[in-house]
Amino acid sequence: MHLAVPIEQIQAFLFVFFRVGGIVAFAPVLSSGAIPTIAKVAIALGTSVFIFPGVAGAVPAIPNDAILLTVALAGELLIGLVIGLLAQAMTSAVQFAGQIIGFHMGMRIANVFDPSAEVQVSLMGGFYNLLTILLLLSMNFHIIILGVVRQSYIEVAPMGLNLRLEAADVIIRFGANIFLFALQVVAPVLAALFFVEVIIAVLAKTAKQFNMLMLQFPLKILLGLIVLAVVIRSLPAGVQYMFTEVMKQIYLFLNLVG
Repeated sequence: MHLAVPIEQIQAFLFVFFRVGGIVAFAPVLSSGAIPTIAKVAIALGTSVFIFPGVAGAVPAIPNDAILLTVALAGELLIGLVIGLLAQAMTSAVQFAGQIIGFHMGMRIANVFDPSAEVQVSLMGGFYNLLTILLLLSMNFHIIILGVVRQSYIEVAPMGLNLRLEAADVIIRFGANIFLFALQVVAPVLAALFFVEVIIAVLAKTAKQFNMLMLQFPLKILLGLIVLAVVIRSLPAGVQYMFTEVMKQIYLFLNLVG
């Protein structure tokens, strides 16, 4: 049995595959280093095959020029990369917050290997990162991101990328909001640790017989863990809020470049 596929269909399929591949390369969970590369390619191919029949009619005439075709495919890849990076910002912000907390709690040398990023991260940073990923999975992030892929072809048709400065401004402002969210996560713990620093400084002046340098490490870790156990209950609501904001920014970006 001989199955002939027109070259035009293959070229049209590449427009879908490049955009989906960009999302898979950077989106949380999907971009995890724990997932083999061949599995990521399979996910991108499977998703592209699933989406292609619905968007094949929206693909305009494919340019015969190799340079124009390369530029058009690069535009599709760019759309996918931006969507993936905007989604990845959630886990990066929370992991950054965890690293700050661990640093001020005295766990700066307690590093672990993060299989999702394939790098050494602080103990608290890795904990926050894994917790955020679990929360995203419980919110059906992996299913919602597939809906975003499908919606992206409605907002921005293949070869319909229109780069505008307003789109870059959306990304920059969202990055600033992400760091603001990270500071809100660490603020209660840092305030408690600062309170410990003040108490230790006062005791160092009034009770010089105590070795405050050795006493501050267990006190900071103990109080930090107690405060963390209290404030971490608000993390699901915070991740839900950031998830909603990420979806808004993704659709705003698609609207601006469409």
